[in-house]
This record gives sequence, C-alpha cells and structure tokens, in this order.
Amino acid sequence: RDRAAFEAAWASRNLDAEEVNVFEPNYEGSPLVGGPGAPSARGRHLRAARAGHHLAPPSVEGGDAMLGRLGAGFTLLSVAPEGDAAQEMRAVAGALGVPLTIAALSAGEAEAYEAGAVLVRPDHFVAWTDGAGGRGADALARAAGHGRAGR
Repeated sequence: RDRAAFEAAWASRNLDAEEVNVFEPNYEGSPLVGGPGAPSARGRHLRAARAGHHLAPPSVEGGDAMLGRLGAGFTLLSVAPEGDAAQEMRAVAGALGVPLTIAALSAGEAEAYEAGAVLVRPDHFVAWTDGAGGRGADALARAAGHGRAGR
C-alpha cells in the first residue's frame, strides 16, 4: 500500500497523546531510593537528575558521551571526582564489594542535572543526588541492598 501515508499516520498517533507524554516508569520513593513519592509508570520527563528516575542525557548532543562514562556497576558522576565525598563512596563500595565507577561531571552537565553529584545504578536509574540530601555513601549501600554505610 502507501508507505508514506502509513508512516505519517503512525507518527501522528502519538502527537498530544496523554499516555505517551506521561509514561515515565520510576522508582521514586521506593525503599531503595527513599524520599517522598511512590513508584509509578506515570511521571514527568525532565533533564534534572532525580532519585528513582532514569538518567537523561545532559543534552541531546551529550547523550553518547554520558553513556560512555557509565560503568557496568554503579557510577558516581561528580564535579569533584577526587573530593572527600567521592573518596568516601569509593571506600564504602570497596568494603561492600560493590563495583563503582567515578567519573567527572562538567559544570554544564551539573547545571542540566541540577546536581553536583549523581549516583547512577547499573540500570541507569538515579539512586541519589547531592541535592536530595543525605550521604551518598548511605545511598550507595542502600541501593546495593546493604542498609546504611558503616552501620
């Protein structure tokens, strides 16, 4: 039949479709990420890094570069990858046997994510941001199923 007509109809199906615009599975408020909210299939697509939500690329152009920095295990993206908080998280990960990659986060990426440090799970969902409060090391231990760090 008419391939162009089919493709146009298929593309227009999702224009202004409520179910497509709000489909954003998340683990907000779950015991593994804490905080307010409740896990849901509905949410808002935002660039900001939010615990329990999938990590968005910092920009359309930067998506591939960000994926290349994420490790096979947990990843801490930080504007201070050699700072005290990052080193504490590295020590906790080592003590718990949790794989952790620590990668630099640029000032522009931090602005896009609205956070100077973002802990990303192996499935690319955010486990913690420094803007959410609490210790990153505790968030790592909790997300890895170990309760709180050093306790």
